[in-house]
Amino acid sequence: MATYASRFENLVLPVILARKGKGHRNVVGKFSIGTSGYVAPEELMLRVVPVANGVLTPSVISNLAEKVAKEFSVSVVEVGVEFELPLERLSEVHFTDVISMYTAGYQCTYSRRRLKNVMWVELPVVVNEVLPLKASITVVLGYKDHPPYFEDILFGIEKQIVPLNAAFTPEEKAALQSKLLQSKNVYAMISDLLDFFNTNSYINTVDIEVQYTGYTLKTDCRHTVAWKRR
Repeated sequence: MATYASRFENLVLPVILARKGKGHRNVVGKFSIGTSGYVAPEELMLRVVPVANGVLTPSVISNLAEKVAKEFSVSVVEVGVEFELPLERLSEVHFTDVISMYTAGYQCTYSRRRLKNVMWVELPVVVNEVLPLKASITVVLGYKDHPPYFEDILFGIEKQIVPLNAAFTPEEKAALQSKLLQSKNVYAMISDLLDFFNTNSYINTVDIEVQYTGYTLKTDCRHTVAWKRR
């Protein structure tokens, strides 16, 4: 028995993200859709293009997944969007206004007539595996009803770790260097983050991945943890 599947990736469209409180951000989203069964990619793209220049929310992604499933009679649809999220920051010593960019996105899976929505962020961190090492951490959150704001997710993560904040002057670089020496090892970092997120009642799944290049033989290392509310 043959099994068909279709997918396209990296359809670039301008979209709007709501800020926490008020206002909005203009970002560029990279959209992807995957389906069970055979569907011409041009047909899938035509369903995504109307999203351009509109406000992007998880419900927009969910509605798109359901629409594709019904129109093409496929049982599984995955819709994802990735974007660079700009957030305002202050440097450590002189409190200079800077904008940090974080890779983030939404994803929805429609399967067996059910929707599963997640949102994710990726940011650089320092882990202390004998020596402080630059790493990348990705946090994927499944949620009930209403999604949290990306600002709350990132601020929550940064409270549990030593973030790589901007440093523009010798004094700020020295302050940041001193902080980075206090960074956690990977196990402590992901365990503390897991504890933080599973105390939030609106979060029902957490997946965390940390990647870095080890100092021993320059090996690529990866650690993951997954949690689901029962």
